[in-house]
Amino acid sequence: MKTGKIFVLFFFICVSAAFSDIWLPAVFSDGMILQRGKENVIWGTCDKASEVEFSSSWISGKMVKKADRQGRWEFRFLPPQAGEGYSLTIKTPSDKRAVNNVSCGEVWVCSGQSNMDTNSNSYPDKYNLAKKIDLPRVKMFHIPHRASRTAQEDVEAEWFKAVSSDPRTANFSAAGYFFGKKLYEQLNVPIGLIHSAWGGSRIEPWTPLCGYEGIDRLSMLEKFIKEGTPGTAEYKERMQNYLAKRKTWLRSAEETLAEGGFVSPGPVFPEMPDVGHKGEIGTYNAMIHPIEGLAIKGFIWYQGEANRRDGMLYAWKKKALVEGWREVWDDYTLPFYYVQIAPFKYGSEDPSMLPRLQAGQEYAQEITDNTAMVIVNDFTTINDIHPPQKRPVGQRLAGLALRRDYGFEEVQPYSPSYESMEVENGKAVLSFTHTYGKLKSRKGKPLTHFEMAGKDGHFHKAEAVIDGDEVIVSCGKVSKPEEVRFAWHKTAEPNLENAAGLPAGPFTTNLEELIPPEGVNLAPHGSWKCSDPNPWGWNSGLTDGSWQGKSGECMASGKSENFPKHILLDLEDVCQVDKIIFGAPDFGSTKDVDVYAGKSKSSLRKLSSETFSFKQAGRRTIQAGGKEIRFVKLVFTDNYKKKAGYDENFIFVSELEVWGTPAE
Repeated sequence: MKTGKIFVLFFFICVSAAFSDIWLPAVFSDGMILQRGKENVIWGTCDKASEVEFSSSWISGKMVKKADRQGRWEFRFLPPQAGEGYSLTIKTPSDKRAVNNVSCGEVWVCSGQSNMDTNSNSYPDKYNLAKKIDLPRVKMFHIPHRASRTAQEDVEAEWFKAVSSDPRTANFSAAGYFFGKKLYEQLNVPIGLIHSAWGGSRIEPWTPLCGYEGIDRLSMLEKFIKEGTPGTAEYKERMQNYLAKRKTWLRSAEETLAEGGFVSPGPVFPEMPDVGHKGEIGTYNAMIHPIEGLAIKGFIWYQGEANRRDGMLYAWKKKALVEGWREVWDDYTLPFYYVQIAPFKYGSEDPSMLPRLQAGQEYAQEITDNTAMVIVNDFTTINDIHPPQKRPVGQRLAGLALRRDYGFEEVQPYSPSYESMEVENGKAVLSFTHTYGKLKSRKGKPLTHFEMAGKDGHFHKAEAVIDGDEVIVSCGKVSKPEEVRFAWHKTAEPNLENAAGLPAGPFTTNLEELIPPEGVNLAPHGSWKCSDPNPWGWNSGLTDGSWQGKSGECMASGKSENFPKHILLDLEDVCQVDKIIFGAPDFGSTKDVDVYAGKSKSSLRKLSSETFSFKQAGRRTIQAGGKEIRFVKLVFTDNYKKKAGYDENFIFVSELEVWGTPAE
């Protein structure tokens, strides 16, 4: 008898599911939280053209509309006052769905890579994330790792309370939890946190395609992604061209085979963007798109390690992400707060690679509205890329929100930021913003990690002292300061901070030199050859984006004694070129270089002649004035007749960039 009841119950559940009419995304489920103070929206599907009814426990009456031909519907409504215990109902002639235990408060999306993805189980911080968490008014929604080439409509997730009795709490973002905890303590309203992060992910797969529009520096990336995204005109055209070539080849191959000839390989399938958290597309489609449109307050973001080679270009990638998310949410006021990545040793990588990326993170605030960044270099672990202290990360992000979005004027959330430099009596006087009255050094120790350079560009360790909200920098080896930089090393843990105890991040007083030109770096999309190829592993790295001087990242010729030698770069098509930038490392005997460019190999014209100093890294920028160019040729007319760590007949080029507008 008992077995029969179980069977009947199972049958009833299966039949009910099979005939269920209403579908709601997982984010609209029991325990969910609505964003207070702004219009909310709920959407779903049912039978085509069916009548759909929306009602709630806080609105008298109901709203009714018909689903469209695909069965999709949505309702926009004003939320209740901040609180709990609400419910809403969706009803059709054949089905009814209720969402219970609904709260209303503040909803934030927490995204990025591993330092946002890290949970309290993996990295309990030194403050000891409480083993007993008891914040039932903080609601969590944890989206699992997924990637897709096309946009997905839902995720496998559910809302739960931030209480230690629920094991899901310990697997939630630690930084996100501390952010929400701080907000709850100050606002005393329900807090909703959506965790959508993936360790090791790049920024590109999180970015919707619309985010790239109008950003010239990313136009080649945008084109590549469009050509690999089903549904776009570019993808359709590219596949039609490929299929036409394939059909032509197939006819020819069949004829050749019938005649007893050799069938050559067919056309290669077009290269497509990689799908996945380390590719160009995927995580936005599967982990953000299903929740876009949900009313939220804003975003917090902790990512950058996977893009550390991007340098200042990261600022524009961040802009694409932020503005893309705002566009798909149809809310261009959404705040976006993020964390500058921390110092880390990164093996044998160029020590200046990380601060160039950190400078890009800082600069993103200048080119994207309503964004702000926190700095965390005062509690880092240079041997662990995942600093275990997540409490101060979350609290600093919350400080930005409390000050900027919730009116807590007494909160001091900003780190000191370099503003300007003046030279007085052979010393550099640096001014800062956000000092909150004065600057100081951590624990009162002498300031560290300041360097100074004169006209020759050589940096030397410098002394620095605080004078109110200024820092005075001097160096006995530099009588006429031209540039000062601070914490310009991947493992730098500096000690300059403001009166609020917040640390200063890396900076250089000549930031303009790091900002990439307008347009696109066309060089990585072309091909190149050297007249004296290097057979010892230094035959790559010319256009990889890294200015580091080592094998795999720095190109070298062979050691033939015959000069001149040359490198010929083919951009594959005629482009409008504005600037050509190239450089030599601080080793090798590279000396005089002539730069040629033109639309064809036979029409190259000299643009410039450059000389590099012996055993000194250098970079040269040649203005091309928008000329139509396909080929760029570097001709090494001679060399220094002495060794600089390697045979004098090697020539070295750390990087070659060609900035301009790609061909239509």
